[in-house]
Amino acid sequence: MGPILASRDIYNNDARYERCKQKITDSTQLSQKNKELILSFEKVCFLEGLSKLRRAKLMDALRLIAINYMKKDFDKATEKDLKDVIYKIEQRSAV
Repeated sequence: MGPILASRDIYNNDARYERCKQKITDSTQLSQKNKELILSFEKVCFLEGLSKLRRAKLMDALRLIAINYMKKDFDKATEKDLKDVIYKIEQRSAV
């Protein structure tokens, strides 16, 4: 009974993961460089042993940050840019 339940993906995490990757690759709002950086980061997370669901959440968070808060490629962001992003996110959640 145990192995059968362990293999069932009742939350459809595999499909959620694939949809998240597809959103990144299909996005017209992300620069090609940010797409590459996000997908490269996902590979590092995989090698670190993070689950598919955790990797999907991280990729989606980076996608939303790039679209809504960061107006440049991640590799060009300065410390000030990152502090501004954090400030904007914190301001939204403080309301």
